[in-house]
Amino acid sequence: MKRSISLVLCLAMLISVFSCIGVSASAADEQTVDVKELFTIKSSGFKNDKITYTVYLNSGLSFYASIIRVDFDEDVLAVDQANTGAYMVDDGDGGETESIGGMYETGFTAGNSNQYSVAHIYSADRDYKSGSSDKAYMKFTFKAVDRNRPATTVKFTCAEFKSISAPENNVDNGKPGTILSDTRTTLGQVAIDSVVSEKDGVRINWKKVTGADFYRVYKIANGEDTLIKSTADGDELTYLDTSVENNKKYTYAVRAVNEASDEGYAATRSSTASTRYTVAPATLKVANGEGEVVVSWSKVEGATSYRVYRRTVDADGDVTAWKYLSGKITDLKFADTTAKSGTKYEYAVRVYSDGGNSDLYSEKDIICLGTPDFSIEATVKGVKITWGKVSGAESYKIYRKVSDGSWKTIKTVSSSTTSYTDTSASSGKTNSYKIVAVNGSYNSDYETHKVYYLKTPTVSVKNTTSGVYTSWKKVSGASSYYVYRKAGSAKSWTKIATTKKTSYTDKNVKSGTTYKYTIRAVNSKGKSKYGSTAYETIRFLSAPKLENIKSTKSGVTVYWDDVKGASKYHIYRKTGSGDYELIKTVSGRTTVKYLDKTAKKGKTYTYKVYAGYSSYKSSYKSTLSIKDKY
Repeated sequence: MKRSISLVLCLAMLISVFSCIGVSASAADEQTVDVKELFTIKSSGFKNDKITYTVYLNSGLSFYASIIRVDFDEDVLAVDQANTGAYMVDDGDGGETESIGGMYETGFTAGNSNQYSVAHIYSADRDYKSGSSDKAYMKFTFKAVDRNRPATTVKFTCAEFKSISAPENNVDNGKPGTILSDTRTTLGQVAIDSVVSEKDGVRINWKKVTGADFYRVYKIANGEDTLIKSTADGDELTYLDTSVENNKKYTYAVRAVNEASDEGYAATRSSTASTRYTVAPATLKVANGEGEVVVSWSKVEGATSYRVYRRTVDADGDVTAWKYLSGKITDLKFADTTAKSGTKYEYAVRVYSDGGNSDLYSEKDIICLGTPDFSIEATVKGVKITWGKVSGAESYKIYRKVSDGSWKTIKTVSSSTTSYTDTSASSGKTNSYKIVAVNGSYNSDYETHKVYYLKTPTVSVKNTTSGVYTSWKKVSGASSYYVYRKAGSAKSWTKIATTKKTSYTDKNVKSGTTYKYTIRAVNSKGKSKYGSTAYETIRFLSAPKLENIKSTKSGVTVYWDDVKGASKYHIYRKTGSGDYELIKTVSGRTTVKYLDKTAKKGKTYTYKVYAGYSSYKSSYKSTLSIKDKY
């Protein structure tokens, strides 16, 4: 909304420094006057959202009966009536100083010759009469309706003067004339949004000012403004000052500039904004802890406190807004106990100092992975490790350390696997284990468990003439061995011997009875597991005794005694000094002879017989030889 106000001086002015220019009279009988011969106008520029214009009458000037019209946009600017307003300033010659309220007076108060200091108003405008002086004569103050005011215009028009007497230009009385002012555009005052510390310096952000062609950024020190940046255009609303040092305070201001105006009067610079430059920690670490994510960072010189922030990252890489997890803390570590396993997060730390704080540019991401809860036990096959599933895990890495050695990865298994048996565990040593849940490059925390392990011997059994012979390989770390047996349908193991050797013959056996054997490695620190799958089964069968051998026309007949528990017999033969070969298996326990019809006359044969039952076979007790006669 435009508004016109008439003032007491014939002048032309804007809310910026400008030189008034003379123009032709509006009618043929009007007079032309060069404005610069009449007045000198100075502006304070915008300060605290106000601008004041001070008018000086040029030396030697006499002025009689004039009207000043001021046109401005009331949506942008307003007359500051409550404070300064438009008023007449005492010229020192007896004139009065009038407030804006006094401007509504009518009539004239005579002063010195051709000089008036009291205004009058008529019609709907404020119209004033003025005198002459070389001192400050009039001040007029505008205030901004909005700090972020748009570009606007102000026009002052001097009209209807009756008499002007100037050293170089005398105008006849009674002949009216018109002088128009130069009309200019003024800019709004910049509002600084923020001054914050970033990784490489202090970032200054400000609001756009309508009509600005570019902006000038100032660094203020010791009361002096130093220009540090002129932006490329009016859309560039940020600047990073890299000439800063940690833990030092810096003050800034910004001014909007229009190419057609003089900076000093077109727009006063913004109010100052300060911050203490604060760097982020040199190092920031995030790691999965036991049921938490642990965030730690290095100390920052000058820091008074820290605050930890977190945001969530989804599968598409989209992130939520930053939220702070802690109040201001002085520690250099923070445990996020609210993190959920399988969720990806980003963490940042903001550093606070006395009068400043860092930006959130020290960011680290991590997929939260719970710590696998696991147990271990020594078994007959090795050390068995069992754990629960961890949400978000793609795989699990199993580590082992032997005694005081270093950790080594022994197995990586899929996320669906929850147990593993370490068959290569070191016997006679303490074996420590840890399990890490893995998702890409992210690892969970871990707990450790250890066990002293003695390998379970693998036993072999066979029948001999004196009993069941058991044997095994030496176990590292074992000082002795326990031999256990189950006879027949017995349900529990019975220790039948202790030995330092790696074999033992069980002579307390009965033919036809089935036995199971297992071995346990022993030392002062413990015993290996036994039984379960670490045993061997055998049916003890006595070795058949060969009773006789005969050569007949039909062949060679071999005789033996029957063996309790046997269901068959295996007859072996060798010719001369050759090797034994199985020539016949006969069924039935009471079948105790065999006629070898393949024997040939003149050949010498040696025979031996084994008792058998299912897959079990006895030893042999003796051999018999004969030369076939037929």
